[in-house]
Formats: sequence, structure tokens, C-alpha cells
Amino acid sequence: MTLVELKTFYEKHGPWIIRGVVLLVFITLAWSWNNARSERAELEKKVERLELEKKGLATEQEAKQRDLDKLSRQLWEHDAEWRAHIKGLEKMLGETPKVIRVVEYVSKPTEVTKPPEARPCPTDGKAIVLLEGDKMHAELKETDFGTDAGNTVMTGRISCVRDTPSPMVLHTELIKAPGPKVLTLPTDPPYRWGAGVFGSATKSGWALGPKVLFPPVDVKLFWLWPMRLETELGVAIGGGGERLLQGGVAARFR
Repeated sequence: MTLVELKTFYEKHGPWIIRGVVLLVFITLAWSWNNARSERAELEKKVERLELEKKGLATEQEAKQRDLDKLSRQLWEHDAEWRAHIKGLEKMLGETPKVIRVVEYVSKPTEVTKPPEARPCPTDGKAIVLLEGDKMHAELKETDFGTDAGNTVMTGRISCVRDTPSPMVLHTELIKAPGPKVLTLPTDPPYRWGAGVFGSATKSGWALGPKVLFPPVDVKLFWLWPMRLETELGVAIGGGGERLLQGGVAARFR
């Protein structure tokens, strides 16, 4: 390409190239700033969780969807009654619920201080005898599912197990309504359509009019960087009666 051709190309496309480079730099800076803040917040969250666990407090950990599904399958691999319960749940909801929370808790073995009366075991009919000094513990296995409407369905099993002198499940039952009572803070509904006003002022005059904000869409750039796209469209009318059509797309980085 000769100098003349290069000059002609620059005069024709140069302003748009400069605008594109400035826009790309601005987007990169915005993404880097948001990413740094997100990493700092995540680090602070991890440090606090470690400090809480050192103090003996139980905390939740975040996991990806595939990890939740895998842990839930491992948790209920040998529990035919629970799997049958989930199949009935799927038929009831008419959908395959998504795993949103998995809990597995085993208490520390505790010695029996005042043994209860002997009662027949429901499985083999033999008497269950707990003597002073025997050890037993409690187990909780829970998998919570989220529905399309935003509700949470709790499923799980609570068990009481004798450790010594020989391991035995003393009592176990599935978590079903109306047993559990769980209260949570309500979640905010997603943002949908919106409206606003925009204006424009140039040497030739001014324009003012309404605009419509479309519902935001969450996407991942190159299947890696999560962002939220927001689009808008508006029409403005100038002082001389001329009409100005305005549209835009904006991205919010996490």
C-alpha cells in the first residue's frame, strides 16, 4: 500500500478506527476494574469463611452446577427410597428440578448417659439396647431443588446411628412436609422493561424524547466472562420538529 493509498484509507476510515480503539480501551478498563473488585470481594469472603470455621462455625461454600449434581448423586447413590421420592417429585412438578444446595452433616459420636427402654428394631425385630457408655451420632443428608417459579423444595434424610458396640441405624426418616420449617429472606425479582428520557444537543439544535429499556440479558463473552447486556431504543423530537432515532447497547461486568 502506497502512502497515497494509506492517506486515502485513513481519511475515509480513520475517525471510525480511532473511535473503535477508544471504545475498546474503555471497555477493557471497565472490565479490569470490575474484575479486580470482584476478585477482592471473593478473597475477603474466603478469608472470612476460614476465620469462621476456625471458630467452630459452619459455613456454606459455593460450587458449580456440575459439582452440585455430582455430590448429590454420590450422596444418594445407595438410597432407593429417596430416589423414588425424587421421581415422584418430578412427576408432581412436571419438570426436572435443578439442584441448588447440598448439605451433609455427621455429628460427633456421643456417649449414652441415660439409656432409653429397649424397643424392637423395625428391620429385624430384635430389641435395640443402648447401654451407658455406648456411642451414637446423628446424620443429616439434604438436597434442595429449585423450581422454575422460584420455589425451593427440601429433600433429605435424618438418621440416628449407634456406633458401639456394633453399628446400627436406630431411626431414619425422609424430610417431608409438614415437618421442616424454614424461613428465608425474599429474593428480589429480576429487572424487566423500563422507560426513560434522553436528550441531544448539537450546533444545529436540541432534541428531547422518551426511550424504552429492554429487559437485561445475562451472557458470557467467549463463554468465559459473565456480563449483562442492556439495550434501549428511543425517539426524540427537536425544536424544529425534526425526529431523532436513538438506540444503544451497554454491558455491565461482574
